[in-house]
Amino acid sequence: MPAFKAVYGIFLFVLVSYLLIYGFIVRKLFVVKIYFETEKRDNILLQKDSAFDSTLSDKQLSSGVELSSWNKSSLRNFVERIPETLDSAKSEIFSFLQDLGVKVNEADISSSKKPTTAPPPQVNPNGASLPNLIRKMDKRFNFSADKPCPKSHLSKVGLLAVRNTSVTVEEVAKELEFVVNGGQWKPNCQSRKQVAIVVPFRNRHEHLYIFLRHMHQFLKWQLLDYRIFVIEQADNERFNRGMLMNVGFSEAMKAGHFSCVIFHDVDLLPEDARNDYGCPSSPRHMSTAVSSMEYKLIYKTLFGGVEGFWSEHFRTVNGFPNRFWGWGGEDDDLFVRITEKQLSLTRPAQMIGRYAMLSHLHTEDDKNPQRFEELKVSETLIDEDGLNTLTYSVRDYQEMPLYTMISVSLR
Repeated sequence: MPAFKAVYGIFLFVLVSYLLIYGFIVRKLFVVKIYFETEKRDNILLQKDSAFDSTLSDKQLSSGVELSSWNKSSLRNFVERIPETLDSAKSEIFSFLQDLGVKVNEADISSSKKPTTAPPPQVNPNGASLPNLIRKMDKRFNFSADKPCPKSHLSKVGLLAVRNTSVTVEEVAKELEFVVNGGQWKPNCQSRKQVAIVVPFRNRHEHLYIFLRHMHQFLKWQLLDYRIFVIEQADNERFNRGMLMNVGFSEAMKAGHFSCVIFHDVDLLPEDARNDYGCPSSPRHMSTAVSSMEYKLIYKTLFGGVEGFWSEHFRTVNGFPNRFWGWGGEDDDLFVRITEKQLSLTRPAQMIGRYAMLSHLHTEDDKNPQRFEELKVSETLIDEDGLNTLTYSVRDYQEMPLYTMISVSLR
């Protein structure tokens, strides 16, 4: 009898110890599982918000962790996916892995991080390649100067691969041999619109060359008769985006009979080939879903980034305001002008109005400290501040191989 009690006691001790150890391991596994399921759920929600989850591969949607097949590479990938702000959680997981018998060298893992100077990852690597699309289009279509340009191909391609790595102007020129001096091209058929692209600019050459490489091919794919105007602020005043847009419009109207004008920031690249740059309606806010804003429209009255206008409508609203010196405010003022003149603002669907933003930081010095005060009087100054009060002096006017550069002083 005493022997039975001893055996029974040992059995209970082993059972309790087993349950305690098992509970500890399961709890830890549950922590890891919850972390990655949350990450996966957030990724899928973002993909659904941007309406492109169906185009992604299973590999891209997968974020699970296989604990049974640990190796040095998978361990590095696992740790790198933990946010830097969760230092305490990282330490706990390190401890847990070591308890499982996985050797962890934190110094080795830290050294495996990519340097901050590494090129940015390509946007939509599984998207359609613009150079390939252009080659296929050139082979497929037989254009005729007395017939309208075909449009059947425009709805057949959506998401584009966006090359956002640095490039020299010589490399871009070699790739874009179809572009005519001054940054213009037109198809050998009757294009549906003659379009001016106006880009406000100051000291952003790296972005400009990336922009030109992407946009020339994008616009050619849409078979538009177009020209790119880069309006450089060459004085020492604070940057005035709105005024530069007005200068670009005025100079474009002198250079040609453009029925459509697209006002375009240099750091935004369209990600969807169906985003129509032929001004299907006016006014049109084209950049509805920007990568830096998680592809969401952050407020309903947003009208910045890329805007399209029929020329007569831009004159109706008296253009952009000239009084916003420094970053911010001019696009919100433009929205007021549109509503006050009772024009209907349109946007493409968010899945189509997607844009990749090139990396650039606005400092506090860049911002217009008076922008909120200026917006309080927007309604009263529509007819007193804009195209009809624009003054500037042209310092330099050059038809470059890939664009028309107009350097101006605004005061």
